[in-house]
Amino acid sequence: MMQSKSLLIVDDGPDNISILSARLKNKYQLQVADSGESALSLATANPRPDLILLDVMMPEMDGYEVCRRLKADERTRDIPIIFLTALTESQDEAQGLRLGAADYITKPIVSETLHARIEKHLTLSSYLQSVQRELYQAVQAIEFKASVRYRSDEARRRLQQSNEIMLRLARTAFEPMPLTKLLETALDYILLLPWLQHQARAAIFLTNSKGDLLLFAHRNLPEQQQHDCARIPMGTGLCGLSAKQRKILFSTDGTRHCTHCLENNEDQYIVGLPLIEGSRLLGVLNIYLPE
Repeated sequence: MMQSKSLLIVDDGPDNISILSARLKNKYQLQVADSGESALSLATANPRPDLILLDVMMPEMDGYEVCRRLKADERTRDIPIIFLTALTESQDEAQGLRLGAADYITKPIVSETLHARIEKHLTLSSYLQSVQRELYQAVQAIEFKASVRYRSDEARRRLQQSNEIMLRLARTAFEPMPLTKLLETALDYILLLPWLQHQARAAIFLTNSKGDLLLFAHRNLPEQQQHDCARIPMGTGLCGLSAKQRKILFSTDGTRHCTHCLENNEDQYIVGLPLIEGSRLLGVLNIYLPE
């Protein structure tokens, strides 16, 4: 039997704690704190809560300060925080989100909304934890196999930057946005990596029912290239070969891709990375790099 998730309820009002506990006790393990100081103490104790429901308006230490301290502590910074408050101004919500809160629910609280938000952020948190574990294992494998040169501070910095981008991408998957916007946002995050910013060009192709690759999202592709690459048959060009072979392909000449991809520029690299989920090919990510 799967162990239920643990929630920490932080509120200085006994009635509020009683109401929340009655709504949540049948599904979650609950801890309660009636002040900011006790909240910090319980949040840092083992086992740590999976999610925190945090009142904003409390004496001595308000919820914003509690959130700030939790996000500054390595032990608690990844615990999702949902603010529960009677404050309804947009600037109040913005302040909470800027401090790192996952969500903001105004009182009076609707049970269905509360349960839905809690489940959403618990699911996202579990997903991000699995991504972090996979990234950690990948970094460990890279460092074990790498040369002494590659174990430099610069290499470690690059790995950390890559990890941060991967976590942003993971969070994006849970955002309610159209597919094209989601893919464009993903490209924006990828191109934040310092070694990609000089060229800042990338494209995502997705497969259709016929197996062709369709250009769904891009950043900084010339207009003619957008037209020429709108549909690419499987096996054609670098991205088509990368998709067909399900391999990362890398080329510096025109032998593996259409001439318009390079724009007759011999000093440009293209990397094709297949996007795969299980046994299913989703598409290809193309990244354009200067020499």
